[in-house]
Amino acid sequence: MKRAPSFLVFTLLFQLIGSSVHSQSLYEIKFSDKNNNQYKCLLVYFHENSSYIRTAYQENGKYNVVEVNYKMIYGTTSTGLKYSMLSKVSSPVFITSKAAGQSYNPDYFIWFFNNVSGKYDDLYTTDDSTFNSQNYRRVNSYTPLTASTITDLYLKEFFSTGENKYAVLKKMTGITAVDLKPLPRLETTKLHLKLKFLKNPLKPKAKK
Repeated sequence: MKRAPSFLVFTLLFQLIGSSVHSQSLYEIKFSDKNNNQYKCLLVYFHENSSYIRTAYQENGKYNVVEVNYKMIYGTTSTGLKYSMLSKVSSPVFITSKAAGQSYNPDYFIWFFNNVSGKYDDLYTTDDSTFNSQNYRRVNSYTPLTASTITDLYLKEFFSTGENKYAVLKKMTGITAVDLKPLPRLETTKLHLKLKFLKNPLKPKAKK
């Protein structure tokens, strides 16, 4: 099981860069660590400077959910390989109850550029904070989600029902109908305009 201060790193090679700046994109990530513990993540991606991930997992028979906020950064490895990475901008926060002494190591998500496909399209994970490639593990799955594939039961795996984020995603995915109130009816008003023609004060008077 993952514990601080070691760092769990994902190498997610998929192109998020094209996501709209003004919309949310949802992705599901499943992976296992070296002890075969299973993790299920919901990535809510807004834009390069704003996204968050909810990670659900079991530990000692207890169901846990944590959240970490991210931003996208870009770089090149020492071997010249280009990458984009979701780097944490917050410490992990337990959404479920936190047991005494319980901790969670913040995850990093990395896309490496594939020169053959021209995309960031491979996905790995590692517990090594030095990013040693020998310790990378391929994730089990990385799946873009659509509104039609998300149910209320699915969201409850990551959110409590009293959370604002839960309510927002329910509306976004159409689980909760958006109540649009009609505009008040405007009464038709007839305007009666009277035009009064005035003499031009600047017009010179005719000579008598």
